[in-house]
Amino acid sequence: IWAVFKIIRVNANVPNCRFLLAFDDEVVAKTLYETDPARGRDYISKIVQKPVRLPTIEDMDIRGFLGASPILPTYLIEELRQHYRGVRNPR
Repeated sequence: IWAVFKIIRVNANVPNCRFLLAFDDEVVAKTLYETDPARGRDYISKIVQKPVRLPTIEDMDIRGFLGASPILPTYLIEELRQHYRGVRNPR
């Protein structure tokens, strides 16, 4: 995680360069500063200029997707079902 944020910080002033980050800010804050997550949140706020919060995905939504996806082949859906135990407990 430190390496990713360092790359972003080093390249932040490159003209026309933008970064799209997707992460759980609480997990990253705790990882950056295990003893002081508030310090991790402060660090994130210096790097991320425009945070966009996405709604939490519910287990039922994921299960519905895995069971009714016209995009994914059946064998892949079955493979994903075997490995999926929940949003907070992926395998």
